[in-house]
Order: sequence, then structure tokens, then C-alpha cells
Amino acid sequence: MRLTSPLLEEALQHYQRGDLNAAEAILIGMPGHPSALHLLGVLRVQQRRLQEAVELLARSVDIQPHEAQSQFNLGKVLSALGRQTEATEALRTALSLDPALIDAEFSLGKALHAQGHMDEAMEAYRKFLAARPGHAPAMFALGNALISVGRPQEAEPLLTAALNETADPRLRADLYQALAVLHRQLRPARALEYLEQALALDPTRTRLGFDRAALLEELHRFEDARAVYEQILEREPVNAEVHYSYNELLYRLSDEEEFLASYDRAPRTQELMLAKALFLLNAGALKMPNAAIAILSPATPTTDKPRSEWVWRW
Repeated sequence: MRLTSPLLEEALQHYQRGDLNAAEAILIGMPGHPSALHLLGVLRVQQRRLQEAVELLARSVDIQPHEAQSQFNLGKVLSALGRQTEATEALRTALSLDPALIDAEFSLGKALHAQGHMDEAMEAYRKFLAARPGHAPAMFALGNALISVGRPQEAEPLLTAALNETADPRLRADLYQALAVLHRQLRPARALEYLEQALALDPTRTRLGFDRAALLEELHRFEDARAVYEQILEREPVNAEVHYSYNELLYRLSDEEEFLASYDRAPRTQELMLAKALFLLNAGALKMPNAAIAILSPATPTTDKPRSEWVWRW
């Protein structure tokens, strides 16, 4: 970003010191200046006001379309907002303006990956890694893409090598989780080891615990799986997905008393209440279909499943 006035230099100094209010006070007084709009957009990102950031960066690009850094930052924010097609366009423009802006290649790969364009995403990841060998987040992204297209033999050494390139506990947990996915079908015991390593690094991540419980069930370690589900539900008592799997396991273990008590504690989603009603009908506890309807009537639509956690770094 080119700065062309002492005021902009002052705003940038405030921003770099973390004094966002002082930087903002200067920048909002320069509404038509492309560099001021750009810096204010970056500032809005720091404030997690992404929609405002997009609007400011877009205005900067409209005034100064050949500024590669502005196009790059616009692409990153669009991608963070899930607007991947627009992000791809901005990131490609940034690279056409400045092929040496290699970080845009990684962001382009992630935007293409999110759209399911795996061949193009992997090409972008490889270009980035050619310039930045040993970059663990890019190795993780490429490894995941390889898993998704059915090339686990290429993914495993890449993911394992990435573990040697990072000390970040969250990224290491992500890498172990990806290795668990890779081994789940053919080597579930090995997959379980990887999940347990991931959990040791990030013990509160629900998806890791949920996947661990499912693997324990596959390995017929039912009581261990039960304990994991109970640990998750102690933290997240209204997690409908975990309740459903926990109740299925209780039914499998013929623990009818806890099975019904668990449904009473569960959120009243349609899926969970239907399962309870069907069990009671089959057990003869409900004599009439109307009784099942009474159980279902207060139910609410099933909520979305938990989403994977992610951290977006500017």
C-alpha cells in the first residue's frame, strides 16, 4: 500500500502501535483517498467488522484498480465472508498485477478449495509451497485436498512432514485430525491414536471428541465411547448430534433406563423426539399413535450440526 501524505503515515503508525481509535479518527477524515480506504478496511478487519471492511476495500479498488495489495486484501475478506467466487476473482487480479505477491497464491488455493475446485486449488498450494517450502498451513491444506480426491498415499507424508514444521498446538491438532481421517477406514486403531494426540493438544474441540467416540464404537470399546459422549454432554448439554449418537449407543447397550433419561435431558428436536417415540412404541409403552404424536408435537426442527472451528489469520 502506497502512502502519499503525512496524515496517512501518522494513521499507519497509530495502527501499527495498536491504537486503532487514533488511526480511525484520521482515516475517516479522508473518505475519497484509496490508500486511506484501504487502511481503514484493514482496520475494520482487526475489529471483526468484515462487511464494512469489504465495502471499504471495494471502494479503494474502484478508485485504484491496479493496486495489487488492495485486491489481495479484498479477496481475503471476501473469502472469510464465504463469497468465494468474488474472492477468487480479486485474488487472481492481485496475482496478475503482482505475481510476486505469493501469499495471494495460498489465499487463492483456499478460495478454490472451498468451492470444490480441487485441481486448481492444489496447483495454487503447490505454487505457494515452491516459494515457501515448509509452510505448515499450506502443507495441511494440500494434504486435505489430496485426501478429498482419494490420494491418501501422497497426503500422508505431507501431513507428517508438516508436524515437524509447526509448534502451533491448534494446527498440530488439525494435522493429527487429518491423519485420523486418512486412516479411519482401513486402520481405525491408528486413526484413534491420531485423534487422541489431537485431543491432547485441543481437548475442548467437540468434533475431535465426537469422532473419537465413534471410532471407539467401531472398535467395540462401547463403555469407553459412552464415557466420551458423557464428557462432551457435560460440557454441551444441548448438543443434539451428540445426544443422538449417545442414545443410539445406550440402546445398543440395552440401558433402557438411561436411554429414556437421556432423551428427557436432550433438546426437543424432531429427530430426537421421533427416536424416543419409536422406541416407546416398539417397547409397547405407547399404545396409540396419538401418544407418539404428543411426544413429537413440542419438538423443534433439528439444529445444524456443529461446525469445525477455524482461525483466520490476517
